[in-house]
Amino acid sequence: MAVEGPGKLKCLSLEAATRPAWEGYARGKREAWLPHLADWSLRVVPALGHECRSFMVVDEQGEVRGLLPLGLRRSRLFGDSLVSVPGASWAGPLAQDEVVLEAMMQEVIRQACECRVGFVEIRDGERLPEPFGVTSAYLRFPIHLESGSGLPVPDERTRRRLKKAHKAGVRPVLTNPDCGELHEIYSTAMARLGSPALGREFFRALASSFGDELRVVLVEAGGVAVAADLVGFWNGLGCSLFAGATDAGRSAHADLIAIEAGLRAAADRGCHTFDLGRSPASSGGQTFKMHWNPRSVPLGYQYLRSGCGDPPDLNPDRMLWRAARTVWKVMPSWLQARLGPAVARQLL
Repeated sequence: MAVEGPGKLKCLSLEAATRPAWEGYARGKREAWLPHLADWSLRVVPALGHECRSFMVVDEQGEVRGLLPLGLRRSRLFGDSLVSVPGASWAGPLAQDEVVLEAMMQEVIRQACECRVGFVEIRDGERLPEPFGVTSAYLRFPIHLESGSGLPVPDERTRRRLKKAHKAGVRPVLTNPDCGELHEIYSTAMARLGSPALGREFFRALASSFGDELRVVLVEAGGVAVAADLVGFWNGLGCSLFAGATDAGRSAHADLIAIEAGLRAAADRGCHTFDLGRSPASSGGQTFKMHWNPRSVPLGYQYLRSGCGDPPDLNPDRMLWRAARTVWKVMPSWLQARLGPAVARQLL
């Protein structure tokens, strides 16, 4: 579908016919990340049960001037929304200039009205023009990697724990993204936190779409897998996407070994940065990650508030969500497995 933008610009939906042009533009942009690639919108977003609404902006010569990965997320719990982009901690627009960005925002507003959504969420650190508002409830944690200078050094306590884990024979293995242990360990960790886990079909879609760009760091203690981290590598950036550890893994500091192995894998691939992923501000996740001395960078999630409703308040410190986590923790594991993917996809 083509929609006229301001001036001579036109908005084209991402589909099979426009995929080559989309890929050519995304792969040529320094600031692009895996969720900007076409397969995230065409394969990963549908695997979550959402609708791809991604589009690109072209000029009168048909040259791509920008793109926005976008998904329509239907939710009975939190209301319908347009998100850039479901399944990813950050994405947002890639735009040649302010005129192109303005064309994108007009198209987003048009789609919001057409789909009758409650709100629009753009997961991006760059400030968008009005009528978007910004919240920075989440942080990401990048660590700079310098070629030939060795791995970054964590704080003294973490170094002691790593040394103890290595001495005990806790060891990481780098394996393919379709590793079956990943989902089992991730689900166990999410249940311990009182959060629903995404289903296996989501991870299968990631593995089939980005097999060359993904690896699983599987950490074993006593011959048993006790921690796992799905790591993405692309465009000079390595990033922890989904990670977890069993109780035994945490006791053996296997979660720290997983981070160390992810850092080493990123350095071996020539990445300039390794990102520890997203965590809420002032959370336990932030405290854990700060032991590696990363930068803490606000993820400026931006919401369309004019003509649409306010987004739900998902602050994990709210009493409502604390109570929900408590209930989820005591729920039988079979019920968690049955309900978890349906709930989790409405959050991601």
